[in-house]
Order: sequence, then C-alpha cells, then structure tokens
Amino acid sequence: MRFYPHPFSFEDTEAWIEMVHTRYERDGFALLAVEDRETDDFLGNVGPMVQVVDDVDEIELGWSVTPTRARQGSRPKPRSPAEPGSSTWSVPTTSSP
Repeated sequence: MRFYPHPFSFEDTEAWIEMVHTRYERDGFALLAVEDRETDDFLGNVGPMVQVVDDVDEIELGWSVTPTRARQGSRPKPRSPAEPGSSTWSVPTTSSP
C-alpha cells in the first residue's frame, strides 16, 4: 500500500466514512464508491476533494483502486444523464479580473 501506511481497521474505516460525510456537508462533494456494473464488486473510490496546498484550498480529483483490480484498465460505458444512478454536479469557480 504505497500511499496508506496500513490497511484500515474497523475504527479507521468508521473515521474515514465520517470524514467523507463531513466533506459532503462542508464542500458539497467528496469521494464516491466505484463498483463493477457486471459483478457489483467494489473497485475503489474516486472524486473531487478539497486539499490545502500552500495555505490555499484547491480541488483535487483523487482515486483509489482495490489492489485486486489495480492495473487492469477499464473502459466504462458512458451514462446518459437520464439513466438511474447518474448525476451531475457543479463546482463553484472563481474568475480572475
């Protein structure tokens, strides 16, 4: 596990889920679960998150794939906005004068 020091314990998992919920409440977005459409297997998570970089809030697109499915590539079928389970989000932006 290159970026995590160890697998999450049950308590680590609970704290991580709480952090994601807090980010949804604060920022309006956070990581989302990714599942295999054919098998319903959990593949990992992906999504935007606010990270502080040089004392500035920046939006990062992060992802994590379970080790058993890493490096296999994927070719997702695009979803229509009218299809169940699809959603759209907007991220507030600022413009320079």
